[in-house]
Amino acid sequence: MQKKIFLVYLLTGLVFAQGQPSGGMIDAHQVAVKQYHAAATSIVGITSTLAKDFPSITVGFEGSAEDWRLKKPITLDLNSGHLGDLLDSIVDQRPNYQWTQSDGEIFIRSRSISDSLLNTTIKSYSVSESNGAEALWMLLRTTEVRAWLAQHGVQLREIEEGSSLIQHQRPTFSINLENVSVRRVLGEIAKKSGTHQWKVLWYGDKHDFVGIYI
Repeated sequence: MQKKIFLVYLLTGLVFAQGQPSGGMIDAHQVAVKQYHAAATSIVGITSTLAKDFPSITVGFEGSAEDWRLKKPITLDLNSGHLGDLLDSIVDQRPNYQWTQSDGEIFIRSRSISDSLLNTTIKSYSVSESNGAEALWMLLRTTEVRAWLAQHGVQLREIEEGSSLIQHQRPTFSINLENVSVRRVLGEIAKKSGTHQWKVLWYGDKHDFVGIYI
């Protein structure tokens, strides 16, 4: 169970400030943070905390369910710095993970996962007036995703849409994308659904079950 220790103070004016890469992307090294203190019992928990505290940034996560079950606390304690410092601290405490940023999204992933479903290219993805759960199901029904799952002998364990608040609101939205990765589609669904976070967890000794959460 994660525990929020202190209130984040985010200088929102700097999210799109000087030093921001071109194309409207967010640079975690330019997002200023003051007096930030947080803790969680797993890397999945601390990732969710960051997504809630920095709602202008989408946070993606891919890892093993075993890492989620590992109850070894992660603590963040930053008096003054940037979002990038918090992300560095997370991977310092979990060396088998790394973080990257692209398309306005922070992505935290396990180094042990190489051949990932997330890298699969979707030729065409389109939903209209759909909620998050419906959009996820449409993604899983694409020819490319079904082919990857079958080729790798992976079964879908579960999908889940957002917090209870988001589930009650269940906003609807439309997305039209071509020639994009599964990761990019998940990011768009997370943004449009209002959760601003997504997670892919691999289950089983051989990672032959997958759960997808937004």
